[in-house]
Amino acid sequence: MAKRVLKYLAKNPEYGPTYTRKPEKVGNGNQGGDMLAQDHDLTYYVDASFADIKAHDFGPNDDGRRSTYGYVAMMASGPVNWKSRMLPGKRNLSSTESELKAATLCCCDLLDKKWLAIELGCTIDKPIVVYEDNQSCIHIMLNDGLGTGERLKHLEYHWFFARDCVQAKDCEVRKIHTTVQPGDVVTKSLGGELHNRHSHR
Repeated sequence: MAKRVLKYLAKNPEYGPTYTRKPEKVGNGNQGGDMLAQDHDLTYYVDASFADIKAHDFGPNDDGRRSTYGYVAMMASGPVNWKSRMLPGKRNLSSTESELKAATLCCCDLLDKKWLAIELGCTIDKPIVVYEDNQSCIHIMLNDGLGTGERLKHLEYHWFFARDCVQAKDCEVRKIHTTVQPGDVVTKSLGGELHNRHSHR
């Protein structure tokens, strides 16, 4: 893996984060919704994969099937923070459960960066937009009664913290089509076309 990373970096020395003051339109109304990012807006893209980590990553006494989560924070049309980790705790029973846990961990980071931005003198007077591609997870965060509540009643209450953040107007969750989800970069092994699309954003 290390050799593959070094080979990629050597082959693409011109790649790197870029930032702009010009608003940028990403996707379209059918795919990403209203995604006109202003230069001062902090925006999060969160994603999770379901049971993608194999047994050999843990050893002979573990059968794997754990999930990966990640998020990318964008500002001025460039990434300012990102993370990719295995979801902590027990194995997840569904993709919705994985996505909800990922959204909660994303909201924790979102609040931390919000307070940091305010300390630095930035003005954040509206909810920070979080883009999510799992519709069931969005329904749960919105608490609109359309989520899969029966299948998630076994979860500890702290995993519903993302819903509290939406209700407190710390963040606003929006749907994004999976084909234009930058969060895939930190949670999945993408094909060349999708990887390049997100790398050149």
